[in-house]
Amino acid sequence: MASNWASKLDDYVDEKTGVFRLPHDISPANLAIALVQGSPILTAGSNNQNFDTTVQGMALPKSLESQLLTLSATARGEADVVKKEIEAWFDDFMAQVQHWYARRAQVSSLIVGLFVAVFLNVDTIAMGKTLYYDSAKREAVVKCHRSA
Repeated sequence: MASNWASKLDDYVDEKTGVFRLPHDISPANLAIALVQGSPILTAGSNNQNFDTTVQGMALPKSLESQLLTLSATARGEADVVKKEIEAWFDDFMAQVQHWYARRAQVSSLIVGLFVAVFLNVDTIAMGKTLYYDSAKREAVVKCHRSA
């Protein structure tokens, strides 16, 4: 059975799918503290066997479980080292997610822009020129925008 600190992470397991999802706004330090601070074995002068057992008892994806066990083994039971390892790993992982998201957002924006330009036949350059050179139309757009 998972200890109290581990059960807090169990709250992020989707009941319908069984998939573990971390909140998007968790900081690396807070994740490390949640995983290490309350662990009964990761205290001064102890080994990491209980930490490993607790991690294995949680409903984590195998890849996350494997990564945490590897970090724990590397740190040899030293709580501060485990915290630093988890923080560094989480930072690296979130940097990868950020790059993936940025690429995905760029592709989505390109697709939406092409849809607007091609299927709705919107010529933004002509619209810009018209608003730039025709002050009456420009004022009408501004007036319409202010009244909305």
